[in-house]
Amino acid sequence: MKYIVHQERELQPPRKLSGYIRDPKTSLLIAREPSFQDMSWYAQKDAALKKGTPMASVAIFLPYRNKVIEAAQGGIGLRDGEGRRISLNDAKQLASLLTENCCVNFDTQFFENSKGKMQVTYLCLSLQGDLEQVTEPLQWKKNIHNGNLVDLQWNHQGMPMQKSGLQEFDPQNNMYVYEPFDGSVPWFGADAYGAYLGCDGGPRDSDGGLGTLVCAAGAEKILRQ
Repeated sequence: MKYIVHQERELQPPRKLSGYIRDPKTSLLIAREPSFQDMSWYAQKDAALKKGTPMASVAIFLPYRNKVIEAAQGGIGLRDGEGRRISLNDAKQLASLLTENCCVNFDTQFFENSKGKMQVTYLCLSLQGDLEQVTEPLQWKKNIHNGNLVDLQWNHQGMPMQKSGLQEFDPQNNMYVYEPFDGSVPWFGADAYGAYLGCDGGPRDSDGGLGTLVCAAGAEKILRQ
């Protein structure tokens, strides 16, 4: 696996593989808990890359969160970075973190191009299995607005695909969303009152509660282009 952004560098494997969960369909590892708190988005991104473990993007995190919720319900099994199957109780604890006590930033940013059209730059897994940073027109449903509840179904950019059919928040089935604007970055938060995908964060803001979930790959190098 490669990491494609600007220049080539070696990927540093995590020191503690048990602190990561392996994505069931890829070789990507996602940190169990947030790190790099009390930093701006720019500082988080730089610090994570220096350690060879880039920030997860919305496109990586939200499908992963869905899988963790499914595992906590006994639907699928998950393994840690060492390849050991985690227990159902462990999966429930992980799901609890992602549904009740989580606040993280992502390697994703929104901006308007010269024609005033919203674009998104984000980290994704390419067809070759590489981690690649891409920029493309934002795919956002026109009928989804600030404060709407949406189903936990995401397009390839990690953006919501449809409004929720439920009128009230249900942590297993929906979350609130907030629209992006020029220069904003997304964040995710979850507490006892709801779960939120806010695409309206400021990249220079720092919040003690906002960390980031980093990725590690089952690969030997990062290629930044």
